[in-house]
Amino acid sequence: MQNESLEKLYRSHHAANRRPDFAVREEERAQLLSRWIGQGRRLCDFGCRDGQLTRHYLPGNEVVGCEIDPEAIARARERGIDARSTDLNQPLDFADGEFDVVVACEVLEHLPYWDISVREMARVLRPGGLFLGTIPLAYHLNDRWRVLRGRPLLSAKDPTHVKFLAYDDFIARMTRYGLKLEEIRVIEGGGSFRSRFPRLFARNIGFRFVKPG
Repeated sequence: MQNESLEKLYRSHHAANRRPDFAVREEERAQLLSRWIGQGRRLCDFGCRDGQLTRHYLPGNEVVGCEIDPEAIARARERGIDARSTDLNQPLDFADGEFDVVVACEVLEHLPYWDISVREMARVLRPGGLFLGTIPLAYHLNDRWRVLRGRPLLSAKDPTHVKFLAYDDFIARMTRYGLKLEEIRVIEGGGSFRSRFPRLFARNIGFRFVKPG
């Protein structure tokens, strides 16, 4: 059953805070994720919003998008994306192993019940398939300094964020769902040191996990 309150919340949030045809660090994320995805894949993009980022994965792939905001769904469909109304806090209406790739870009931090949502995303991924995305991290040095000064975590500025995970905590939680880490790319935080000390500086990362076959 669709959560009408959640649908209303995200419709309002997108209208107030996410202008159309915009995705944070779009080109950087698109290049990274498109390279990891490749072509000839059946892919599900969870939390696709209006398809601004998802459209980069369309060439050569069969793409399904999942989103709760009906206005964003309509825009994604105009872009040629098979966008479907989905509440990620509920079991997914897909078969086991239906997709070669699942993408969750700036999505996992919005989901309170990972034992439902992430477990379901892993379930619909075939053995040998890729679980890709990006996520803002918490408790890096910048955050720790903010807390000492009585200020909120950086990612807590978005009222729809409900998960605040440190670098190692994120990786450990993902492996609980039978996923094996292949690569982490630091997207934001740390400047020239970001690749050498991600645990200390990374504020946003791209991740690539595989579901062992």
